[in-house]
Amino acid sequence: MLPQLEQSLRQWQQQPEDGSQAAQLLRVLHTLKGSARMAGHDDLGTEFHDAEAEVGALLQQSPNRRAPAIAALLHRVDSWIFALTQTADALPGLTPTNEYRAIAELAVSTQLAAQPQPQPQAFEASAPPLHDPAPDTGAPPLAASTEKRLPMLRVRADRLAQFADTGAEIWSSNARLREVLQEQRRSFSDLSDDLGRLRAQLRELEIEAESRVLARAGQGATTDFDPLEFDRYTRLHELTRMMAESITDVVGVQRNLAGQMERLTTSASEQLRDLRRQQSELQALRSQPLHSVEARLRHVLRQAAREVGCEVELVLRDGSVEIERVLLDRLLGPLEHLLRNSVVHGIEQAQRRLSLGKPGRGRVMISAALTGNELQLIVQDDGRGLDLQRIRQRAVEVGLLQAGDDLDERALSALIFAPGLSTAAEVTALSGRGIGMDAVRAELHALGGQIDVESEAGHGCRFTLRAPMGLASVLVVLVRAGRWRIGLPADLVKQALQIDAATIRSDTQQQIEWQGTLLPLRHLGQTLGDITAPITTGRIPVVVLSDGDKTIALQLDAIEGQRELIVKHPGPQLSRVPGLSGASVLADGAIALIIHPFRLPETTPAMAWSTSLVSEQLTTVLVVDDSLTVRRASQRLLERHGYAVALARDGVE
Repeated sequence: MLPQLEQSLRQWQQQPEDGSQAAQLLRVLHTLKGSARMAGHDDLGTEFHDAEAEVGALLQQSPNRRAPAIAALLHRVDSWIFALTQTADALPGLTPTNEYRAIAELAVSTQLAAQPQPQPQAFEASAPPLHDPAPDTGAPPLAASTEKRLPMLRVRADRLAQFADTGAEIWSSNARLREVLQEQRRSFSDLSDDLGRLRAQLRELEIEAESRVLARAGQGATTDFDPLEFDRYTRLHELTRMMAESITDVVGVQRNLAGQMERLTTSASEQLRDLRRQQSELQALRSQPLHSVEARLRHVLRQAAREVGCEVELVLRDGSVEIERVLLDRLLGPLEHLLRNSVVHGIEQAQRRLSLGKPGRGRVMISAALTGNELQLIVQDDGRGLDLQRIRQRAVEVGLLQAGDDLDERALSALIFAPGLSTAAEVTALSGRGIGMDAVRAELHALGGQIDVESEAGHGCRFTLRAPMGLASVLVVLVRAGRWRIGLPADLVKQALQIDAATIRSDTQQQIEWQGTLLPLRHLGQTLGDITAPITTGRIPVVVLSDGDKTIALQLDAIEGQRELIVKHPGPQLSRVPGLSGASVLADGAIALIIHPFRLPETTPAMAWSTSLVSEQLTTVLVVDDSLTVRRASQRLLERHGYAVALARDGVE
């Protein structure tokens, strides 16, 4: 992070009148301060703390007076880099404290218990292993208790990302190949039907030609007629025989093509199987379990608790969730900020907790979950919760709010992420500058993610961090809603069904009855802003979705079926679009948006549209004919006259 600090300082040095770099400087210094203190370098932590104060003071000075102070800070950055370089070089000779030794022993013993045969990892550890240079007591060193290490290879994360993108392109190509093969199967079925009809028509033609020969023979009864006399046969007989031979040849070609298509289908299925395995192995290569950083998080929490004078324990749930290593490294800073804030602003002193009927030791819980292509981390404590009145008071003091502004609890809670707002009574090494939560939100937004906060007075605070994974294979239900093709996460879909429009209840809002429960009905296309009139008569496609204790019904225009798609997050530019989880390229080249319906804004539910608006929709005509030529000709004719056309070969289809 020191190069980031140096770059920001140099940019500020070039433009002293621009104070926008100060916010980034304060965020980096705040994170460096906590990291230095966690690593036991209290002297460096104090220097970073003092530098925060200096940057804040520089903002109050004129640009002319800033330049020399910025130059002095740059000189100090060089000294910090030198100090940390010397520390890194001296690490092999350091004697770890009892606490660090206990952590190292626990980590090794846990690894041995969980993984009797170590597997090769994607990345090599950047820090050397801890060891104790104390005199030999006869016990084997920790490193000797592990099996011989396998060869390791350092791989740049961006190269792995490029490899993952290439795999996603191959996956899309495979999907297009399978789609083409599916179309060929349908065309082959049409060809088989056409050949069958052609054979029947040719047989009728042969019978007709034979009857004409016999008829002419009957008219000339005085002349002896021998069927083997070929001069009696006409050109028609010759053509029917040639057509029969041609049909036989076409049937032979059809059989060969059918065999080739089966082999192609098998190859495509095998390629899909290999792609799934490659995707799984690549994901494992780029990921590591959350519990791999548990010792570091526990140390941060213990250190903050010691400085404040309270007792706190860390509970890690779902620690086996695999997270991309680059993403986990970038989330460690926000997690450490949240843990410190939970101790400083949330957890009460032991006596206070006992008087409130709580356990004397506070608890901070971290849980993780993967939903589709998104990582969700929840940091929750059982402390006092947010002091909304204090937040409002401080917001008014720093000018974020006017005295008469009326905000709900959610909006007031979100103010803790504003830069410069802190409810701490004084500035300490752990809090007071209003930078930590701003740094957390800035890092999440840089990742293309979001952070939300919920608080209950006296019961604690809950932070929900959502960050997109690079690439993920996700099972979705592909639907149409208005002009959109939407992928709904399959794990949210409880049932897809068609209901009679007459059964929809329209009181204050539209509802349907599902398994004895009334569910609110919303039209997905309208929710996304499409003005196309929904279907209001006949059978209506509906999906029922459930997320936790929430269940809703969505009215759709069509349900295309289940698909396995490679979903990629659209990037930080679109990270704040409500409900948008990602996008994927379909087999036909179209883009499908992946929507999380429970994060869409609460807009007007599905409504009854007027008859005049419904009449503006295209009338759909279903053309059923066993001849492909007739179907296509009818389609072109009807489309020229403004109809939408659906085609089918027979009544079954």
